[in-house]
Amino acid sequence: MATTRKAIRQDILKRLYPSLVVTGTTTANTGQTVEDTQHTLDVPKELFMGGWIYILEDGGFGLATGDTTRIIDVNSDSGGTYWIFSVKPQVWTSIVSGIDYEIHYILHPEDINDVINDIIRFGTRSTLSSLTSDTDETVLERDVLVNGATAILKRRLAVGKGKFESAHVNEEAQYYEDKYLSGLVRQGYEPMRQVRNISVSN
Repeated sequence: MATTRKAIRQDILKRLYPSLVVTGTTTANTGQTVEDTQHTLDVPKELFMGGWIYILEDGGFGLATGDTTRIIDVNSDSGGTYWIFSVKPQVWTSIVSGIDYEIHYILHPEDINDVINDIIRFGTRSTLSSLTSDTDETVLERDVLVNGATAILKRRLAVGKGKFESAHVNEEAQYYEDKYLSGLVRQGYEPMRQVRNISVSN
């Protein structure tokens, strides 16, 4: 069954950040901030700082699908119940309520999109299989792609971590790599080499 880049990317985010919220919908009409009442104050604001907001739909006021902006400040609302994100660059003149988005805490959204295409090309041996928009579909099984991309991205997250944490993250990456390669075989593709040989540089 065909699956979209958006669905693949969101499954990857859930594996990279299993304890964090990775999707949301704006709950207020604002200027240059992003407000969503699900981001309650029990989550440390430091976790959001430096992350990226990836817009998933057009919304007027210059807002377009695929817009990406970075969280530069986090403050509570006037009632002290949830976080409000200040962002740059200012890619819209205003943002309305009801806009779907993703939060990318460490890795840039386009890095993840690029890795998805790397994994597709690696698995199918075809450059014609690349996905260029969130609605593009691929015939590779969803879990197969998610496992392969997660393996690469877990190794990127391991770079710069302490010895023991890095070893743990790399073990997770190996687990997903093994599942990806076995999934390719199940779909009738023969892997050319281990997925770890795809670049893991930032």
